[in-house]
Amino acid sequence: MNWLDIAAAAVPLAAVYGGTFAYQRTPRARVARALNDVGLTHYMHVKHAHDGGPYGVLTADINTVMPIEKWWDYAPKIAQQLNRHTPLITPRDKGVRLQFLPAGDNPDMTALTTWDTPNPQATPNLRGLPIARDPYGNTWRMPVFGAHWLVLGAIGSGKGSVIWSLITGLAPAIRAGTVKLWGVDPKGGVELGFGEVMFDRLVYNGADPAAWETNLAALFAAARTAMDARLERMRGTSRLHEPTPDEPLIVLVVDEFLTLTLGIADRTLKTQIERDLIMVLSKGRAAGVTVIACAQLAQKDALSANLRDLFPYRVGLRMTDAEQARMALGGDAVRNGAECHRIPDTRPGAAYIVGEKGRPRAVRFPWTSDTRILEIAREYRNRPTRRTAPEDGPSKKDTILALHAAHPEWEPTRIAQDAGCSDRCVRQLIRKAATTC
Repeated sequence: MNWLDIAAAAVPLAAVYGGTFAYQRTPRARVARALNDVGLTHYMHVKHAHDGGPYGVLTADINTVMPIEKWWDYAPKIAQQLNRHTPLITPRDKGVRLQFLPAGDNPDMTALTTWDTPNPQATPNLRGLPIARDPYGNTWRMPVFGAHWLVLGAIGSGKGSVIWSLITGLAPAIRAGTVKLWGVDPKGGVELGFGEVMFDRLVYNGADPAAWETNLAALFAAARTAMDARLERMRGTSRLHEPTPDEPLIVLVVDEFLTLTLGIADRTLKTQIERDLIMVLSKGRAAGVTVIACAQLAQKDALSANLRDLFPYRVGLRMTDAEQARMALGGDAVRNGAECHRIPDTRPGAAYIVGEKGRPRAVRFPWTSDTRILEIAREYRNRPTRRTAPEDGPSKKDTILALHAAHPEWEPTRIAQDAGCSDRCVRQLIRKAATTC
């Protein structure tokens, strides 16, 4: 048999398999054939594909005019042809990008490895802070401006990782004054106290429960007042607040969120807090007031559906059972793969994200050590403008007492910083005023 006979025999084989054997082994060819097998060849062109990366991800860039919503209908069929898991689908210029993980058990959580907290960007994008990663090695960006977030997970699931990844991303904006960080820490300041100098207002409980509840109510009342004032000024001129140093974005971080509904003994204050909270969640996005709330339980008796639905974005960390996952993220999200109850306890910070579009996405937030938090706090501390009284203005004593009256939750150190005097002076004046009263 000469070479002409061999070539003649090879032509039918090439026709059957759609090309040469070497061509069929390339990632681009495998994806093209999978698209052909599900009937999509006439609608698109595989521009580029590569297989590999740290998690063995098959990535394909496809030029197409087919809407991304229809891709979700074909995604399981394409994945089956390639013997891989249902892909992550993201829009790109002139088409879409498909990213397939290798077949295996629980692919999202297996591929999510721990990583270091990223350094704060010089000019953070408040519409997308890069604070987490997905199983494909992509950076996930968290929208803060114009968004409310509800973070749910069991004890030790990594809620602190979410909080400090967020604060780290916001740090340059906090120092620049375009973001004001307000905080609620029912654990006596143990969680948020490490970065207290970054907060404009921080309320945490202490030995006096009544004072804690009063300060908590005052904080939410102040948030609602600031929101209403902005909306009044925006009427007829703008539909969305733009953060500036004069009117910054207010980010209200609430740890142990359920204490607002289950841990307040004074019924009047509890009603007031819930009313102000609902108004802030309903109207705050347009006025530049964002709420980031963290809680452990998602049951109906702990977190009502009406309150839960006011958070358009949710983070589901490890949970104890499937029912909690359904209540936290919704039944559709769990059916689409957001199985928070299957996240192993060896992967704190691993979570599923559900946004306004409803498609879940697996990510992992980095662990931020106490040392790193203190370093960030020292470098990016909140620097309020000192209130220095003119010669013919109010005295320093009046300034201190006025600050204490306006912000009873402030520590003497914070008042001394604003008034430009020593902590000892502030403590003496407050003690004397309380004795006189």
